[in-house]
Amino acid sequence: MNRILSRTAAAAGVAAWLMSTTLQVYRSTRGTGLAVDSLAPGAAVALLALIAMSLALLTDRRWAWWTNLAVAAAFFLQAPFLYWPLVYDARPLEVWDWLEGTWFTALLLLVCACAVLRLATWSRRWVPVDATGRDARPDRPDRPDRVALAGRA
Repeated sequence: MNRILSRTAAAAGVAAWLMSTTLQVYRSTRGTGLAVDSLAPGAAVALLALIAMSLALLTDRRWAWWTNLAVAAAFFLQAPFLYWPLVYDARPLEVWDWLEGTWFTALLLLVCACAVLRLATWSRRWVPVDATGRDARPDRPDRPDRVALAGRA
């Protein structure tokens, strides 16, 4: 299950950042001259760092999950309050903008869902229990009745 969550979240994150990068390169090469359509070297480095951050989920480390969850949540907050008003004031939105916004949001939501599932089950291991709630694995001698039986034999 952890491997499925890691691969799904990493693929969704990489797809979101690659799609955003590709459309930003497309808009910057159209030559509109607008600041919102340019791809500065710093933005390109940041996008590469975000792709690497998404690929870090394949390591299944807790810090990678928390980082991806925090960054996705930050993008959810900044998009409606900072990015979209800035773009909308600079130029009319095109079909590509709507598609990018929809798919980018959906992919980041998938990353968030996988992160929440993975972090919620991080310390939980499946252990069979008996009717009293004690460990029911047969190879565990930590139960008093099994220790006593082992001592008699």
